[in-house]
Amino acid sequence: MIFAIFIAIITLLLVFLLIKYVSKGKKKRPKPVIQSKEITTWSGLYRFSKAEIENAIKHSKVRKSLGRGSAGEVYKGVLPSGQAVAIKHIHKSNSCDSFQREVEGLSRVRHPNLVCLFGCCIEGDDRYLVYEYCAAGNLSQHLLSNFLSISK
Repeated sequence: MIFAIFIAIITLLLVFLLIKYVSKGKKKRPKPVIQSKEITTWSGLYRFSKAEIENAIKHSKVRKSLGRGSAGEVYKGVLPSGQAVAIKHIHKSNSCDSFQREVEGLSRVRHPNLVCLFGCCIEGDDRYLVYEYCAAGNLSQHLLSNFLSISK
């Protein structure tokens, strides 16, 4: 009789420990600042801090604007490695959806005729995209110069 009670207690203890061990792996982790879908989609991109972005833009002590579009303004920046980059500061008025779509699309594409997206920065309301810098100008400048040279 005592032996049966002892076996029952040991069995209950083992079941309790097994349940505790299995449920430990299913504990909810704290939610990251960026949703998990974004983290997996953008995993190949470098996450710049806002300080790194500001240092890159102010590298030459003067902010050099490369242009302005509907989404935001683009600045020339220089990374600590000395590499020149184009940094797009997304306007706060733009939806987070457009930023997410742009990052998801460009993070998956690699083509010699497209600029490479190196990374992004999301801090508070500020959103930045860091692109490969093209010193030779943009596509519209090339198309216009080719058109003008052909028409002469």
